[in-house]
Amino acid sequence: MHKLGRGHRDKLQQFITITGAREAVIILNIEKFNISDKGEKAVFTRINDAWRRYKSFIKKKHFSKYSTLKDRLKHRPLFLSEAHFKQLLKYWNISTIQSISERNAANRAKQKYIHRMGPTSFARIHAELRTKKEVGEKVTQAEMFITTRQRREGRKGKELDEETHNAIVKKVVQQGHIHLHQPMIRS
Repeated sequence: MHKLGRGHRDKLQQFITITGAREAVIILNIEKFNISDKGEKAVFTRINDAWRRYKSFIKKKHFSKYSTLKDRLKHRPLFLSEAHFKQLLKYWNISTIQSISERNAANRAKQKYIHRMGPTSFARIHAELRTKKEVGEKVTQAEMFITTRQRREGRKGKELDEETHNAIVKKVVQQGHIHLHQPMIRS
């Protein structure tokens, strides 16, 4: 039988409690795929990230949007039972959870020049940039900054805010010439 670390066990238990999934089914799937000790961290990191995004989506669409318990229950997601949704509502109403959420939102609001690479790691971006260079030529911090702050080629999304745009222009001037995915001319 696959043994889970305490952190993974706690996350798994939370997932089982909220979604109503049966623990035996999940543990059987873990055993079925025979996750090695080396791969366990990566697998559970992905599960944790998916679970976090799932809770975030539900909170945004069905909790934060409404101010009263009655409205929240009236607009609960149909894919969650009322009992499980009430558990989430109870969790989100805990004062310590609310203070953590408020603190995290305030910290996020303070961040400047937020990267736009999603789950793609900076190591992967660095490796991709290095393949485009001559042998022995290094990727600069300016190139990393510029690459990770621009909208990816062929993708739609928000325009850069003025402050980030100006920071990129400054890095381009400092660096000299750099290939950019989108033009630096703003309308």
